[in-house]
Amino acid sequence: MTSSYPAASGYQPNPAYAGMAATPYPSSAPIATKQSPVLGIVGLALVVVATLICLFSVRGLLTAYLQVFPLESLEAGSIDFSQISDSQVNELMAVSGGPMGGLVLASLMGLAGLIVSIVATVKKKGFPFGIAGIVVGIVGPVIAYVIGAAIAM
Repeated sequence: MTSSYPAASGYQPNPAYAGMAATPYPSSAPIATKQSPVLGIVGLALVVVATLICLFSVRGLLTAYLQVFPLESLEAGSIDFSQISDSQVNELMAVSGGPMGGLVLASLMGLAGLIVSIVATVKKKGFPFGIAGIVVGIVGPVIAYVIGAAIAM
């Protein structure tokens, strides 16, 4: 009986697969590299500075407002705007220009810091600083308004 299979000594491997046995398989786990935390630190710093600017701007704005409108009129619950003279309006506009500019600057800086903190968190570049920047970016303006109002009163 003759076999239709070739003899074992006559077996030739496929030339397309000849070099693959010698190459090692790639590892399935990526090599962890240390990421720089600079992005997270920058985001947190922007948000903290924006919160401080907001605090001082709110204090200045409320102080200017209380110069024109006495606290007694605010406690009464109603301000008669017909009794406000043009000189009082001009005084309020002159005194509140700086604090309003500070609030605009703080808003833009805080928004930029919040975005940078989110990017740092997603990219894992300064992850703890990014998380802290997100928290301060959300809670900071509220705290600044409350403390600024308390200082101005």
